[in-house]
Amino acid sequence: MLESFESSTFPPPGWTKKNLQGGSGWYQLPIGVMPLPGWGNGTSSVPATAEAGSHNAYCSWTTGGGSSEGYHNDQWLISPRLSGLTPSSTLSYWLRFCFTNFPDTVYVRISTTGPDPANFTIIAQTNVWARSSGGSQFPPWFKRTIKLGDFGIPPGTPIWIAFQEYAWDNVHDGAAIQLDVISSDLTAPPQPATSPTSLTFDAYIDGTNASDKTFSIQNIGCSGLSFSNRLTFGSGPPTG
Repeated sequence: MLESFESSTFPPPGWTKKNLQGGSGWYQLPIGVMPLPGWGNGTSSVPATAEAGSHNAYCSWTTGGGSSEGYHNDQWLISPRLSGLTPSSTLSYWLRFCFTNFPDTVYVRISTTGPDPANFTIIAQTNVWARSSGGSQFPPWFKRTIKLGDFGIPPGTPIWIAFQEYAWDNVHDGAAIQLDVISSDLTAPPQPATSPTSLTFDAYIDGTNASDKTFSIQNIGCSGLSFSNRLTFGSGPPTG
């Protein structure tokens, strides 16, 4: 898996975002945006690595909950189902915090049971941005790597990865978070080639000798599949 947030849609195909305390949540930000959204200065960027493109995933105090939610940030960006886990599997990512006067935290979590936030009971890594941590308001990007085999998960178990930005008081806390180039030897499902809104097939039924007709639907893509069992019958002579 390699995700650098260059897709024309956000979240990227197969990814989801959740905002447990309200707000708009993570979104795609192109490089060169100045000032950083929600702030009076700063410029968006990407890490100095070949896999980076021209966008990152961004959130800040302004993308969390407002007055009706109590001014809390609990913003999740969740990967698709990942397979191929081995004892030596790793996950790496690049992160950048800006504005040292506003503390923030980004957790990296693992789920083995599904993409709902409640399932992410394994905290794989914690990135704490303490108040007044460092001399610059705009520190450089940094890369972190997680050894996925260190958490006692049986090899071959499918997992999901979540990036959770959390700041309980976004009036006084909550920085500007840029996330990019998430890479792993694990494999995400293929993206669907089409997005049909209906399924059409032919079946000739003789009214005097009708028999049950069955078909199956299987989801092998990276996104959820929903459907209704509403059937529409047409008419016409048999062909073929």
